Amino acid sequence: MAQAPSPVKLARVRTVAQDAMRGARWWTLLDLEKTLRADAEFWRDLWAPSLAIAAHKVGLKGARATLDEAIDAGFHQTDLFEPELSAAFGRDPDWAQVLERAKANVPAPPLRITAWPEPGTGAPLRLDRIEAHREGQLASRLPRPSEGAWQTARDLLAWTSALWRHANARINAGDAVDVLEQVALGARYSCVEYSIVLAQGLNALRIPARRVWLRRGDYHDGVGQGHAVAEAWIDDLDRWVLLDGQHGAYWADEDGRPLSLPELQARERPARPVHVGPRQAIQDPALWWAYF
Repeated sequence: MAQAPSPVKLARVRTVAQDAMRGARWWTLLDLEKTLRADAEFWRDLWAPSLAIAAHKVGLKGARATLDEAIDAGFHQTDLFEPELSAAFGRDPDWAQVLERAKANVPAPPLRITAWPEPGTGAPLRLDRIEAHREGQLASRLPRPSEGAWQTARDLLAWTSALWRHANARINAGDAVDVLEQVALGARYSCVEYSIVLAQGLNALRIPARRVWLRRGDYHDGVGQGHAVAEAWIDDLDRWVLLDGQHGAYWADEDGRPLSLPELQARERPARPVHVGPRQAIQDPALWWAYF
């Protein structure tokens, strides 16, 4: 087994590997295999399937080897890598069996709730505020507020989404000032850090906001099953609105009305993502809608 890299090196390699995947720099990704094998958190569910695709793209023999290895180890999230996986290996005579092997790896959830209790009176609302002595430092880094709360929230949403490109790195126990300081030095983080900056930034601008954790129905196993966003109370609209800092987007109904988390969860039909920042539009809305 490869020796585990230091946390700093691992974060850097993860970012390089992610960028190589997005930019179709297949040889760059393949050159990182030794280090990626030591990434116990993501090897089976992310890097092994990605390396199989990369190996096929450059024409290496036995390109499917790391995919088969991952399936033998319990990988099952083939849908996250489509249509690339089927484009690469769909003509293999045993491809249907490969998919069945992966499907058989899906574990049963440890707990399944079949009867939902009626919620009673909730605890006092907890907003995600930065420590009081740090609020001035944060406010000085934020865009100037607009006249209305909704425009201010939209401006901060767009600004937050443009701060860095998403990466699977994390900053432990950091607040929005910590994140912004590290981003200024070139660091890149996950959806969690977008939600920290957005929620704490909104509160610093006197717009009540909280962070929200979203989970897919199959969140109990695999990668990419959770997502972090913010929800803000917008006086102009007299409602809570869910704001996705990673994508620079909120979700709206058929009339263009911004929606809260409970409204999104109650819908039978997907809502429409509305983008306000410079980030590329969500490429697969149905994938992200699964979090609601």
